[in-house]
Amino acid sequence: MAPLLMLPDLLTGMRLAPEPIITAAGIDPRLFDDAENTISFRDLGCLFDHCTEHAACLHLGLLIGRQAGLSALGKVALLARNASTLGSGLGTMIRYLHLHDLGAVPMLWERGVTAMLGYVIHLPEVPATAQNYDGAVAIVYNILKEIGGSAWAAREVCFHRPPPADLRPYREHFRARLQFGTEHAAVVFDASWLRRRLAGADAQVDQRALREAEALDGAGGADLPCRKPSACPAPAGGRRRRSSGDLAPGGGAALRHAPAHPQPLSARPGHQLQGTARRNPL
Repeated sequence: MAPLLMLPDLLTGMRLAPEPIITAAGIDPRLFDDAENTISFRDLGCLFDHCTEHAACLHLGLLIGRQAGLSALGKVALLARNASTLGSGLGTMIRYLHLHDLGAVPMLWERGVTAMLGYVIHLPEVPATAQNYDGAVAIVYNILKEIGGSAWAAREVCFHRPPPADLRPYREHFRARLQFGTEHAAVVFDASWLRRRLAGADAQVDQRALREAEALDGAGGADLPCRKPSACPAPAGGRRRRSSGDLAPGGGAALRHAPAHPQPLSARPGHQLQGTARRNPL
């Protein structure tokens, strides 16, 4: 719930009453009392769909995601922040993000001088995927900026949605070339950053966080039931399923059955992803 905690205040700022809107979406407003509470992707999609309609705001996901970063990842953030290099931190984050985030998978590709950190929702029939992806890309961008520091910059930002009517909020936040209608929601940057050593990384904190993540992973810590019955259909069996990308050699990741990037970037050696899509450079 951490990235969503500001949603009630955001709706209030739009002169809307958040509690009735959230309740009408089938979500218990008390979930917003604790960042450690969980919400399924289908519930989240219903919430986005309902709030977007009431707020008449087609970039609501962006407004939420642009205010979140590493802190939204909980304990997984320690693995990303305290690794020796950016690539190592991202690879470990991908390996263990399923302990924090279910229903979608982050992926890291590298080919030549270009790298891309992307996000794929693998559950079918999730409502408001455009809002989900907008928020996810904003968080990915913020995480890379937070870890890489002020010198880090994106080459371009890709959106798994048609171009919105109002590009201003996207341009203001990302300060990079924007691509719409791509097959992945992702941030593209110079691959040399993957080998940059991280300032302030603490190897002891990293190892402690890694042991905790391994223990949680071994205990099935991600297999959590939803805490609130949803207005949207629940996954088969009524439980949220763990899912994660296969960690590729060298810290990258590849995803089974994933759609491909419009201009394919290879994952680390042995993981080639290919495909095409309409691109709208803006």
